Amino acid sequence: EESSAKCFAVLPGARLLLSCGHWDCSLRCTSVEDGAPVQTLKQHKDVVTCMAMGASGEVLVTGSNDTTLMVWGGGSARLTRTKAASHMPLQSGPRRILYGHDEPVSCVAVSSDMDMVASGAADGTIIIHSLRRGRHLYTVQHTPHSAPDHIALSDAAARMLVYSHG
Repeated sequence: EESSAKCFAVLPGARLLLSCGHWDCSLRCTSVEDGAPVQTLKQHKDVVTCMAMGASGEVLVTGSNDTTLMVWGGGSARLTRTKAASHMPLQSGPRRILYGHDEPVSCVAVSSDMDMVASGAADGTIIIHSLRRGRHLYTVQHTPHSAPDHIALSDAAARMLVYSHG
């Protein structure tokens, strides 16, 4: 599969790039200044296919071919890099793992204000979880056997937008 924007995120104010889609099933953090690896996390059991960061950078959610979503946080309230050499931008393990998809996760969106994680999967299902508690809230059938390519949440309008090119 091709790389896309859903495989990259920039940590606010940290000059760090997060990337996924690596065949070793990792989530990687790289310095934008010199390209040096900062952190590599391997918690998913298959390739990480997408990620979404909260608007203020306080949370990151990853989706994978292993059908799970993982909610990540930083060592502080926000995902930022400090000057301490021992500080890593992300916790070494996820805050929680979200389940419910039967097929690989194709896209994800997160909103702290709405307390929501929305994810789409290869079978066309969209699942809504509570961000804070990790509870399954809803399952919606988008288009049978047509994976949503992108999903977005609008805090201001309390709406969800789903796009599928297939």
